[in-house]
Amino acid sequence: MCKALILSLLPAVASGASYTSTLIGTSWRVRLDIGLERGSWMPKNIKGWGGSGARVVVSALVDFEAELANEAEELVGPRSQTRVLNARGGGKIVTFDGEQAVDFTSGGWCVQRPLGAQAGSDEGLLRFWLDCPSGCARGDVVVPQGERIFFSTGVWDDAQGVRQLCEKKAMTEERLRGGEAGDSAGKDEDRSSSGFALSLPGAAFRRQVAQQEALTALRSRRAYYESWAGLEEGWEAIPAKQGSLSLKRQSGIGLLGRAIGTEYHILGTFGAER
Repeated sequence: MCKALILSLLPAVASGASYTSTLIGTSWRVRLDIGLERGSWMPKNIKGWGGSGARVVVSALVDFEAELANEAEELVGPRSQTRVLNARGGGKIVTFDGEQAVDFTSGGWCVQRPLGAQAGSDEGLLRFWLDCPSGCARGDVVVPQGERIFFSTGVWDDAQGVRQLCEKKAMTEERLRGGEAGDSAGKDEDRSSSGFALSLPGAAFRRQVAQQEALTALRSRRAYYESWAGLEEGWEAIPAKQGSLSLKRQSGIGLLGRAIGTEYHILGTFGAER
């Protein structure tokens, strides 16, 4: 796995007159879990970073505003679609030197979708940033003062799309219950000393294979629905249960001493609560 996280920018799609993100007006408490992740280049950025296995876990309260932001980040989205993410509070962490306050200041957010995707029927990619003027550290896990932290996660942010997702989840669970019950009954039949299923060589085996393939597909679909936070609670917008955190760094120096590229180094993960 590559050690630097080079995140590609999906084309941001104009929402259209009929679509207003249900993220607007909502508040989330995001729980940052900062520490060494597989594939991260943070140890190259800061020597020995995260090698002890220490983690920094801290929360921030944010509001998704409708107001357009005064700046934009290439990773997050174009300025014309980047809105204000209001930071209303940070948290505290316990370090080896005692308690430390961690502060966050407001940033911006945008939902991206590939060209041709529909807001109501396709999940989006939510990206946003917060600045951390205080920085934070626990052992060898360090976020320098003034860092801009980038968040990235999947999201459903259309009311109709969330309703359809709930309906599909309920339908999948019903079909899975029926399929598992039928599978159990079928195995009992196959073990019987009589019956048509055993009168044809291989027929019972082929049936069991088909049943198992169908059940595997349903279980995979159920796992997808279970990967979304707040689906059971009826949130207006639902994020994936786990997203990624990253820091931006310049990569490569040109002839005039200017940076010629941008890397996003994996910083940790985060989850969201309402």
